[in-house]
Amino acid sequence: MSNITIVPRSFKEQPAYNLIELDDFSGVIFRPRKELRKQEVYATCHLFVVVLSGEKVVHTPEGDFHIRSGNAFLVRRGLHMFSEIFAEDHQYESLIFFIDDRLLADFFRTNALTISSPAPGVQPKNIFQIPVSPLMRAGIDATLPFFSNKAAVSKELLKVKLTEILLHIAQSKQGTEFLSFVKELQSHHKKDLLPLMEENFARSFSVKHFAELSGRSLTTFKKDFRNTFQQSPQKWINEKRLERARFLLTHTDLNVTDVCFEVGFENLSYFGQLFKKRFGTSPKKITTAQNPQK
Repeated sequence: MSNITIVPRSFKEQPAYNLIELDDFSGVIFRPRKELRKQEVYATCHLFVVVLSGEKVVHTPEGDFHIRSGNAFLVRRGLHMFSEIFAEDHQYESLIFFIDDRLLADFFRTNALTISSPAPGVQPKNIFQIPVSPLMRAGIDATLPFFSNKAAVSKELLKVKLTEILLHIAQSKQGTEFLSFVKELQSHHKKDLLPLMEENFARSFSVKHFAELSGRSLTTFKKDFRNTFQQSPQKWINEKRLERARFLLTHTDLNVTDVCFEVGFENLSYFGQLFKKRFGTSPKKITTAQNPQK
């Protein structure tokens, strides 16, 4: 399996990015290293991204989105995407806000925004572009000094600035789309576990990150998971990964190492131990039996 950048976790793990964190959102100025110009990305929070310089192409199941300098886009939590960055002289820069459901719920409630529910059968978009008006750009520019002087940051004031930006979006041409997106979150805060887990068990996520994707606390996730699957999350995940691994070893030419990472394990020795305990034989013996020349 290719390496997946899980955001915002990857920024939290690298202090050089100077991430600013609050209870219900965080933010960062992103200037990528050369090796990060093509990334597979999985978002565990909603993303509001403003391209400050350069260009970005985001490939998603809903299509490809080309975002030029000066424009922005909003991404729903849980979207799996592939990001490509283009910039002259290697100068790409973006402002990223990682937004929790709680902030959007407070925004919706505090501003007394009322809209019609999305039409029956129409799924709200997981990603959409937002042209940046001069007034919205002024609000965005007002947040930038916070990231160059983190020690003096008033986090409460930064939250006010972000709320101002969200109000600009709500009043833009994409306002109805944005407000439908926000309102839909209120009735579908918790994702159904069955499709979530079936679609993602082979990704190298921890139980904690599966809980985040589902919109639950870790304790609630474990409780709901056991009620749904009648076993613990880790046991179910390992079982699904091992079954997938046996299938790949039996029906493809992938070697043991490739299969290990393809199904979501990150440690080859641990994978081998679990596999032998589950099936009574090692992964290597299965590949050898299928193809003695391996």
